[in-house]
Order: sequence, then structure tokens, then C-alpha cells
Amino acid sequence: MSMNKVLGVVIYGVLSFLLGWGIYGIVLMDLQRSNTTVYAGLEKNPPDLIVLFIANLAWGALAVQIIDALKAYSFMDAFKRTLPFIFCIMLGVDLGFMSFMNLYTWTWIVIDVLVGTVMWSLCNGVLGWWMGRGSNASA
Repeated sequence: MSMNKVLGVVIYGVLSFLLGWGIYGIVLMDLQRSNTTVYAGLEKNPPDLIVLFIANLAWGALAVQIIDALKAYSFMDAFKRTLPFIFCIMLGVDLGFMSFMNLYTWTWIVIDVLVGTVMWSLCNGVLGWWMGRGSNASA
């Protein structure tokens, strides 16, 4: 993996961590909590931030591969062309949760799929821009 792609994974990891914290950890926290079956031991307090950051890097590594395969090397191209992939990933993960657990309401599932799709697609747009700047698209 080229240095451009490695840096893209790190940029994606940091951006998705910060956006996730702002959107889910601050703006939507109360809404999520009110649409979640809460029980003792469900949430880690404090959360394991190292594991969360590594998870964001893993998503970034996947996004690099998708954007590279699509040759989506601009913000809008990456945003628009990865949006269907992200929607399917969000829908699949959330419906999987619904099929196995009594954890979330349908209201939260719909909100999470829509918000997550936009959030991750924004991250993909930034990554597409990063990978496509200058002559680095083929690196």
C-alpha cells in the first residue's frame, strides 16, 4: 500500500472518529439512548477509545480499496459513488442487530442507517479528494 493510501487510512480514521463523536456522541446521544434497551453492563464507561480508533482505521482501509477500485478520485465522485455501498453496509449491520437482539427501536435503526450513510459517505468524499489530489491517484 502506497504512503498516499496509508495516510488516507489515517485521515479517514481521524475524521470518522471525530465525526462519529460529534454526531453520535453529542448530537444524537440522547435520541439513541431513548431508542435503546439499556441494561446494566451494556455500555463501557469510559469506552475503549483505542479499539474504536482501530475500528475506524479498519473502515478506512476498506474505503481506500473501494475508492481505488471505483477510481473515484474527487470529493463528489467518491461521495456519490460510495453512497450505495455505505447504505447497504449500514442497512445490513443494523438489520443484523435487529434480527438477533432486542437492543434498538425501528426509529433508531432508520435514523442510524440514514445518518451513518451520510457521515461515512462524507468521509469517503474526503478520502477520494485525498487520493486524487495532484498525480497521486495512481500511487
